[in-house]
Amino acid sequence: MKKSTSRSKSKIPLRDNEYHEEKIAKVSPEKSGGWMITCTDGWCFFVPKESPIQPIPGRMARFYGRGIGYLVRGLFLDGVKVFYRTVKEQEQHHLDTTYGVDAAEWLARWDAGKTVWSISMGGFGPGYEQALQIAATEILRYLLKSGIDASRWEPGGEMSAFREDRKTIEAAMFKKKALVTLGLSGAQFGAAIHLAAQLYKFGPQTFLTGSDVPEGRKIRISRDWPALPCKLDIQKWSAHLLVDVAGAGLGLFEKLQSKGISVIGVRREKGGIYREISK
Repeated sequence: MKKSTSRSKSKIPLRDNEYHEEKIAKVSPEKSGGWMITCTDGWCFFVPKESPIQPIPGRMARFYGRGIGYLVRGLFLDGVKVFYRTVKEQEQHHLDTTYGVDAAEWLARWDAGKTVWSISMGGFGPGYEQALQIAATEILRYLLKSGIDASRWEPGGEMSAFREDRKTIEAAMFKKKALVTLGLSGAQFGAAIHLAAQLYKFGPQTFLTGSDVPEGRKIRISRDWPALPCKLDIQKWSAHLLVDVAGAGLGLFEKLQSKGISVIGVRREKGGIYREISK
């Protein structure tokens, strides 16, 4: 009896007929690893370096999915599985990659400078909104670290339990100098607490795909604000600067403070909240 190997063709999903096949016409190695294949129909596809079989011209590529305009959920090369997901697995994979598996992963993406999905809570311009979102992420960070029991915020006992926990949250946040520096209004801070609490209790997938969140309010956010470069040479800064607090983020303010740069005034301008700072 022939010994089975990792290249066994027995793993081909026989009952899944949602696929099409094309021969590989060209293979181009990628610097980061993996290969870009071009099939005889002219379409290209990336094969990850983890593939158990190396793509070469002439091999048959089988793509699972609904076709052009839809994600490929499976790839086999000459009958060898590179990756494969059922329709339901693909739906969950899409949610995981779009919103994050849970609140912890959502926050990790934010910390890494990646974009994450959220909802607009302000409506008073991008600067106002970004400051609110920064506050929400720090509140979420505190909730994850503290492990507050969100199941207590259930209908019937929600108000008293949440009010009690909110006092704890506020006390912790008011101790974060960088967060206080944002100069949030009461409405901003309240909206940030609400947003963080929803992400913490329900997770980003359930919360952001729920019927209570209109599609028109969903936004993509990042800790790196487009108005301000992520990496700046503080030594070359002038004596007085006007910095958009929404773009600065908590990490930059801590960096400024470590260089002896302090906040000396606050004023609002079109596009958001601004801070004037000097050495």
